[in-house]
Amino acid sequence: MPMPMINDPIPVLLVSNFEQTSRYYRDILGFTLNSDGAGLLATRDNLALRFYFSPDCMGRLSTILEVDDVRALHAEYDAQSAVGL
Repeated sequence: MPMPMINDPIPVLLVSNFEQTSRYYRDILGFTLNSDGAGLLATRDNLALRFYFSPDCMGRLSTILEVDDVRALHAEYDAQSAVGL
């Protein structure tokens, strides 16, 4: 069975001010912004960043991994006794 493909990670940043974040990433850094109602997706070239609102956002960062077959990846990690699944 082929191994599942993990695509580029998308860092998730928590911000306390969408308007200020939007202006900075769009107007200063040149990103294109799209909102999905839950957060912002900022893209430029081959980079994507995800922003979600949090009133207490200090020091918090996550990453989204897009996977072509999440069940196969889970099975692979489960077979290796990966912690936290």
